[in-house]
Amino acid sequence: FSPNKGKMEKVSEELTPENREKLFRDIEAINTFKYADSNLYYNLESVYEDYLVNDSITSEECRKELASRVYLYMNE
Repeated sequence: FSPNKGKMEKVSEELTPENREKLFRDIEAINTFKYADSNLYYNLESVYEDYLVNDSITSEECRKELASRVYLYMNE
């Protein structure tokens, strides 16, 4: 469930161009930190699972949840 281009293209299909850009910036931030801390990876895994596997959240909800978790992580 790591943030990769293929998954992000699927997540971003329904997004406006502005929100798509925000998502890719969020993913860049995630990639920067996930290698340093496996806790971040496991924290984000459930969001991907909800969107890609369970189909229980929309792409917009996925983007917002990813962004909020990265924000919280960066400001701990």
